[in-house]
Amino acid sequence: MLLLPHLSVCLLGNLNNKPFVAKFYFKPARFLALIAYSAVRELKVEQHTIGNIILVKQFSNKFYNNQYNNNHMPNIKTTIEEWSVKDLEDGSSLNISVIGCSELGNESKPGIQVCYMGNTVNYEPLIIERWAYEATKENKAEYLIEDNSWMVHKDQFVKNYLVLGLPLKAKVEVKTRSSKPVIKEYEIPFELAG
Repeated sequence: MLLLPHLSVCLLGNLNNKPFVAKFYFKPARFLALIAYSAVRELKVEQHTIGNIILVKQFSNKFYNNQYNNNHMPNIKTTIEEWSVKDLEDGSSLNISVIGCSELGNESKPGIQVCYMGNTVNYEPLIIERWAYEATKENKAEYLIEDNSWMVHKDQFVKNYLVLGLPLKAKVEVKTRSSKPVIKEYEIPFELAG
């Protein structure tokens, strides 16, 4: 078994206009995750390596001000609706949970999540922009999100759609072996730009 040493990481910068130094110990894979996370959050870093000690200089206060400002609100999740469709063949149910989020996706904008059978579909600006593009390319008003749907059987499924228009909507279609399709739609709390 190969054991990799932990890395010592120092973050140097300003927090609320005061000098800030933080020291962390990471496994190498976790340090790479930190660098990836910092790139997403627009944290500009400069690396210096001394043995297995890595110094990271922080040049932008944007990350810290956004994350640690007293006015920063955490992501607030609220249940919009929970429902299920029962299968009389074996007594099982397909359960759906729709959750509103105050921050979702890389842009931290409001969105909704549809959860079913351990899967989560995030309706957030960046992915919806791509789905809307695919729908217009195929000249469709409803885009079936095949990657985020469960369609193994023809007589039972959970299908997730993006419905174009004003407002944008998330559509969920659920069918069990003994039921007719149950369809519900939920408004998405933002509009596409342009």
